[in-house]
Amino acid sequence: MLDFPSAGLTIGQIFTSGSASWKWDGTKWLPNSTGAGGGARATSTPANPAATTNTTGVMAGFALAFTPTQSGNVFIAITISGNNNINGRGVFIGIRYGTGTAPANGAAMTGTQVGGGAFTNAINLNNTLSLTAIGIASGLTPGTAYWIDMTYGAMTSGSANMFGPSLTAFEI
Repeated sequence: MLDFPSAGLTIGQIFTSGSASWKWDGTKWLPNSTGAGGGARATSTPANPAATTNTTGVMAGFALAFTPTQSGNVFIAITISGNNNINGRGVFIGIRYGTGTAPANGAAMTGTQVGGGAFTNAINLNNTLSLTAIGIASGLTPGTAYWIDMTYGAMTSGSANMFGPSLTAFEI
């Protein structure tokens, strides 16, 4: 049996025991579906984006939906594998977020950039390598819906082919 605190509580306070957590709503403890710490979380393993020959970057169209609930500071990670069909060329990725309608695959870059991205260069023809882009989006407004997406493109020339995307975002 858990020994829940019962005095001096504030609305929204989190109580954690093991891997479970509860949130005080002012009158009773409720299961905290957002996880320990109470911040929002979202993950996705979307379909592969279409190959692109664009060398400045296009949007992947992943449209990970995310609504911060507390701090508005969000850790974002995107992992994916990629290759280029030209020997000695590479691929790059980056993270973007915004509000409103999420961009479609192949759309021009839009939104706010997070972190520095990742790239491969001078890889052998169609040699597939893993890339990870991470960053922290800060100052997002709790309660406002955001989309999170990846930008990608070919380094110098060739066709950027991307495989096995995974997106993770959680409030810190």
